[in-house]
Amino acid sequence: MTDPLALPNAAESLTIAAMFAATYSTRTIGWLLLRNRKVSPPLRRALDAAPGAVMAAIVAPQFMTTDPVKLASLAVATLVAVKTKNMAAAVLVSMAAFAGLRALLQVS
Repeated sequence: MTDPLALPNAAESLTIAAMFAATYSTRTIGWLLLRNRKVSPPLRRALDAAPGAVMAAIVAPQFMTTDPVKLASLAVATLVAVKTKNMAAAVLVSMAAFAGLRALLQVS
């Protein structure tokens, strides 16, 4: 079993950096294109809903697991998201729960 709190290797670090660059660049390009324009209310609602929709698309397949650690982490994420309405808090707390439970149960 690998250490769940170990630093990422080179390939993982490159993947994380590429994902960051892709995410940040799309947000920056959108901001640059729309910063001086008046946005219609329907477009504003669509833009406001996009982060939640992306998060749901990423998380939804994880509910099809039988892994108790993943299910418990998903439950924590759902509870935090509902209580706080803060996506960043839900992600961070559920990641901590996942890492903690994985380490506690010594599951690979």
